[in-house]
Amino acid sequence: MRVAVIGVGDMGAEMIPHLVETDFEIVAYDKLPERLQAGEGCRGQGGRFGG
Repeated sequence: MRVAVIGVGDMGAEMIPHLVETDFEIVAYDKLPERLQAGEGCRGQGGRFGG
């Protein structure tokens, strides 16, 4: 299943790694690139994680 997160924020930064662990494919956007670091260590690159 694919999930888009627009405006990652504090809550999204906590949720993304957990969603990837349960085999969701995440496409994330935030105007602050450091917020996308929530996906670091997850499969994928840039703003795409999982899958």
